[in-house]
Amino acid sequence: MIINTENKQVMPVLDGEEVVKTVKPKKVKIDTKDFKNLPIDKWNSVTVREYIKYLNECRFGIPSVTFNVRQENAMICNFMKEYGKETTKAFIEACVKNYRPNPQYPTVNFATMYSYMKAYELPRVMKAKYEENRLEQLRAKAQATLNNQINNIENYF
Repeated sequence: MIINTENKQVMPVLDGEEVVKTVKPKKVKIDTKDFKNLPIDKWNSVTVREYIKYLNECRFGIPSVTFNVRQENAMICNFMKEYGKETTKAFIEACVKNYRPNPQYPTVNFATMYSYMKAYELPRVMKAKYEENRLEQLRAKAQATLNNQINNIENYF
């Protein structure tokens, strides 16, 4: 007799006694190519390459081509470690948006972004992120001041 209830199995032994054995649940493998359903903190180089491929298909009608996957994965990993995943995503979006295709290079890949577009796209992206963070800090400070003033008025009455 085998009974499986929530990671436990009851298995008969030869002399008639039953032994309860715990079974580890199988881990569900995350599909890293599914960037639409994967939170950005779980992204890796495979996810980023799929995202670039998707953006190229949307903008230019054809997927991007990677000449050296190993080298591009290393570049993406180093970029994400240095600048963060949110900045990496914003950088890629800016590069695809501002890329001008030509007959020789109809799409853009991360190696091209990193080598030729980083110098003028990355500072823009980082400035936008800085301004966004600064605006959130100012809003939080204004909200705290407002809450403090409301508490002072309430305490007055």
